[in-house]
Amino acid sequence: MIAVDITGYVVGLRSLFTYSAWSHTFAAVCVYLYSKANPSVLLEISDAFQKVRYSQSKLVGLDLALAQTQLHSLMIRDALYEREDLRLPSLAEKLKLSPHQLSELINVHYQMSFNQYLNVHRILVACELLLKRDKTILTIAYEVGFNSKSAFNRAFKLLMGSSPTEYKENSSAFSKEKAALAEKIEPKL
Repeated sequence: MIAVDITGYVVGLRSLFTYSAWSHTFAAVCVYLYSKANPSVLLEISDAFQKVRYSQSKLVGLDLALAQTQLHSLMIRDALYEREDLRLPSLAEKLKLSPHQLSELINVHYQMSFNQYLNVHRILVACELLLKRDKTILTIAYEVGFNSKSAFNRAFKLLMGSSPTEYKENSSAFSKEKAALAEKIEPKL
């Protein structure tokens, strides 16, 4: 397929482009059908890609326990999650890590992306603030670092399984979800 793609591009033959499009579509359908029949195979492939991705770890030689503790401390003590402009490179700089090292640390040890990690912190704090009846949801969204109510609502629904309004009305019904979320960001020492 790749040879046909390259040949079609170099020579400029429309028929090769058409053939290439059909063959890619056919391959995608085959992969989809195979994944429906054998879902565990795709999980194994995904695991293999993850292992290869970090086969040459950027974390070698780092004190991982210290790095996780410092990260957790910065997020909790310094409330860095409140900064809507917080980015991976600036947080990595505060930790004296490269952005690649911080990304790998969060991906491998917390099983989430940087943005997911950040949103977990934000949503946990928002849960506490929602219990205080004197603040609006929009105020809380801005206070914990979201730049819009829709982004806040989307993240809240994804992580807590309900809207902020539903949580505010019956927070005790979501204690398991909140505990599970808090556990996700605890340092894995």
